[in-house]
This record gives sequence, structure tokens and C-alpha cells, in this order.
Amino acid sequence: MAGSGARYRVLVSDGGPHRDTIVAGLRKVSDLETLLRAHDAMDLLHLVDDVQPDLMVLSLDRLPDGGLSLLHRLRDPGRHNSDLVIVADRPRASLVRNAARFGVLACLVPPFDATSVSERAAAWRDRARKLARLPPEELLSQRVVDDFLPAVRARPAQNRATSDSTRDQVSTVLRQHDRTMSVSDIAKRCGLSTVAAGRYLRQLVNHGEATMSVRHGRVGRPSHHYRWIGS
Repeated sequence: MAGSGARYRVLVSDGGPHRDTIVAGLRKVSDLETLLRAHDAMDLLHLVDDVQPDLMVLSLDRLPDGGLSLLHRLRDPGRHNSDLVIVADRPRASLVRNAARFGVLACLVPPFDATSVSERAAAWRDRARKLARLPPEELLSQRVVDDFLPAVRARPAQNRATSDSTRDQVSTVLRQHDRTMSVSDIAKRCGLSTVAAGRYLRQLVNHGEATMSVRHGRVGRPSHHYRWIGS
């Protein structure tokens, strides 16, 4: 996937009556490069590895078996793996079931307009940017994971009462530094004990506003470092 700040390549299947609406919606979103080069299923399969799109928007209505075979082929081992959005006029349950299993992010069911396409595309782009900013080895909270994998999530637990002003102070210090910070460094800047600072930092992680990583020094216990990722 393209890195943060880069342009994302979107491959749109050339067939289907909704192509112009889809393209108009995509072109409203910055940092998306729309490619119209797939005329049919076989053409698309040949192009995926060459073009290596970040996102594919596929119209399935005119394909044999409603596009089920194409979804299977797109996930063949060794093939370039991109995010998928499908378009289906009257999607059967079998299509939706297989789409979920193969990681399809959304299914557009007509009628829809360019604005609804652009809203989904912008949400996908923002998600892609956030994913690109995450260091591969960073430890994530359940809240952050649910932001990226939202299909099945538990009911939110009731938050315990906290000192909002102190937590705001901790979040402000973390937000003002474009780097990871140790618990002791944050505690010192906020005038808190490391135990208290660690408690508020864990709350920020649980709320999806910060991430925590572990650093292993030569001597002593591993140290926890935090970085702001909230808005």
C-alpha cells in the first residue's frame, strides 16, 4: 500500500452502467489516481500484478456467476493483494457471504450517486493513511484495532470516571511531540508520578488516541514509550 502522503492507485473495471458515477466520485477525492484499464474479468486478472492497485472497484453484474469466480481468483496465492470494493445491482446472499470471507470492504448497491462514492473513497483513503503511519511492530489496543477491523466488535464498556483535566494535560504533552515519549519523560513534564502518568497513558491507548511500544535496553526492564495518533 502507498505510504502516508502518497497517491493511491484505484483500478476501476471498465464495464458496468455505473462506471461514470464511480469515476466522478473518485475524482472528488484527493490523492487517488483512477485507472480505467480492466475491460473484463480476464483482463483484470492480467493487470492486477502489473498495475498493483491499492484499491479495486469492481462491477460484478455482467460477470458469469455474479463475480464469485473472480473473487476467488483475485485471492490466489502469489497474486498482488489490494483492497476490494464491489458493485452489484442485486447482490445474492452467496456473493455477500463470499465477499466477507475474501475481505471485500464494501458493496455499492444501486442507486447511488457520486457523493456516496466519494464519501466511501475518502474514508478508505483516510484509513489507508492511518495504516501507513503505524510502525509494523507497534502494539495496538483493542480500540485502535476496531477502527481498522470494525466488522465484529463487542459492546463498548462504560468508561470509569477519570480526572479529565489531568488526562487532558497528559494528552496535550503527548500531542505536542511528533515522536514517541517515555512514561518518565511525560510524568516529568506533567508534574506527575510515573505510576499516575502510566495510568492516564493507558487510558489514551484504550481510547485509540495513543499507541504504546516497548523498548528493550541493555540493562533493566523494558520501557514503555507512547505516541499520539488521535485527531
